[in-house]
Amino acid sequence: MELWVGIITVAGTLLGAIVAHILQSRTADRRETETSRATTRRDLRQATTRLLSETTALRRLQFGRWSLREATGAERAAAKDAALQARSRVTEALVEVQLLTDDTEVRRLLDELLDSAFTLHDAADQDDMDLRADRARAAHNDLVDTVGRLVRA
Repeated sequence: MELWVGIITVAGTLLGAIVAHILQSRTADRRETETSRATTRRDLRQATTRLLSETTALRRLQFGRWSLREATGAERAAAKDAALQARSRVTEALVEVQLLTDDTEVRRLLDELLDSAFTLHDAADQDDMDLRADRARAAHNDLVDTVGRLVRA
């Protein structure tokens, strides 16, 4: 009888050790996953903030470029060059955001934001410029709202 008690005791101890190991592994995996998600949310917030800042600067330069459409060649060329450099910075910031999320709504809003900023200088007249500027601001705000929900989740 004592032999059976000893065997049961050893088996119980081994089973307890195995269960404890499994539970500790699951807890560690959950912590690691949550830490990774928190880091991604922080990085997404920072990358989106950079993108929006660069896009705002681009819109300002695109408006300046549009305003100078009747100006001399040198002024127009300088405005175009500045806008193209800003566009490159926007594209760089965009890639950071795209690498951090595959959310389809965010991707759609990114397309809207960039299209509205990249085509701002194509306005035919002041009314068209006002409509395009409103569209760009709305795209900006929609992206802020959507990404904000993701990073607060």
